[in-house]
Amino acid sequence: MILIAGAGISGLALGFSLQEKGIDFRIVDPAEIPGGKISTIQKEGFLLDTGPNTLLADQVVMDFLHRLGLSEEIIFPEAQSSKRFIFRNGRFHGLSNHPLSLAFSPLLHFWDKLRIWKERNVLASENANESFAAFVRRRFGEAALNWLAMPVQYGIHAADPEKLLVKDAFASLARMEDEHGSVLRGLMKSGNGARPKTLNFKNGMQSLSSGLANALGKNLKLRTELKSLEKTDSGWLCTLVSAEGSVQIQRFDKVVFCMPAPQAAKVLHDSGFVEMGLKLSEIRYNPMAVAHMAFRKTNKKEFQGFGGLVPAAAGFKSAGAIWTSSIFSNRAPADVHLLAGFFGGALQGSVAAMSEYEIKEVLQAENPGLYGRMAESFPNVKIWKEAIPQYDMDRRNVVEWLQSNTPSGILFLANWKAGVALSDCIRNAIEMAGALSEND
Repeated sequence: MILIAGAGISGLALGFSLQEKGIDFRIVDPAEIPGGKISTIQKEGFLLDTGPNTLLADQVVMDFLHRLGLSEEIIFPEAQSSKRFIFRNGRFHGLSNHPLSLAFSPLLHFWDKLRIWKERNVLASENANESFAAFVRRRFGEAALNWLAMPVQYGIHAADPEKLLVKDAFASLARMEDEHGSVLRGLMKSGNGARPKTLNFKNGMQSLSSGLANALGKNLKLRTELKSLEKTDSGWLCTLVSAEGSVQIQRFDKVVFCMPAPQAAKVLHDSGFVEMGLKLSEIRYNPMAVAHMAFRKTNKKEFQGFGGLVPAAAGFKSAGAIWTSSIFSNRAPADVHLLAGFFGGALQGSVAAMSEYEIKEVLQAENPGLYGRMAESFPNVKIWKEAIPQYDMDRRNVVEWLQSNTPSGILFLANWKAGVALSDCIRNAIEMAGALSEND
């Protein structure tokens, strides 16, 4: 019997994958609703994803969703939302997926574009600890870092680019340098492959976690927390405590921690694994606020795209927004545009101490400069104080330490370990279930 501690996407996907293989397991989580940061609410005629807004699915993830029975619930972006935008010089500029499109983009000056083209002749670095900023600066120049790479990474990791490790956070870029001698050459050669599909669900992203929870049935125990564990000759004695205070001690062969690093650190520290707990506490998370904003529709053609990123170099506190009602239908009343704005991350860490009202004030003050007018309303503001684990040197050191110091029978599966995206978590869960099945 395997205990899965945590009912976020990693724990739920692992449980479902084990269930497919006929392996006994239990999932416990102190929350009342499964899914971790996956959350959808309906409010004032809006359908609002307050955590992840989309899922980027390759064939492995698509097959997973089909087996889960969610095929009929999947929706894909509207055609009008294919273009992404980046803000500079007072307006948003569209970007194509093809690297050569930069030659015609007003985002960069001529000499900056020439510097990017010369990337093909830049030598590879032997620095295994190179930061994302150093990598992009070395290969493409300062302007490409500030106006292209920085806003893109911030939309994924919300990290300090000088601390974010490129080999950990953007392994594909590092591989292109290693295998092709150039990121541009690598991008051009990979352009013909099957691309992952961006998707959501008719009733929002919570359909994913709810679908998994329904499939798991009695194997999922919410409002139940792993408080401590003890190693024995026959496995692990785990103390499980319900929200009502009832205590159950149960033996498991293996324990998989599928929870954020701070929570895992506390359980292990309290169980006598002090050094491991202290190590895990070194993994840092940055805060992020997701503020949904409604703009009354006008006669002008606007918000026709996937969303707009706002580089820090532009001087705004907002990191940009996903233009939700342009991407998916039935997300907002017909007479308004719905945007999911983002504020926080490593460069705006003070958001963790701000109130919803203060966040609205900051974003509303910047809206005229970004969108030409103020938002008519803010249907919802969600503050995640520990939103995204930072893939920096401290995290890498922890992961490497765990590889040689974790007791047999304890495993870790979470977005701080091997990829922050939902799709990473699902693929990692499938892989772990396969490994556990082989060793069963």
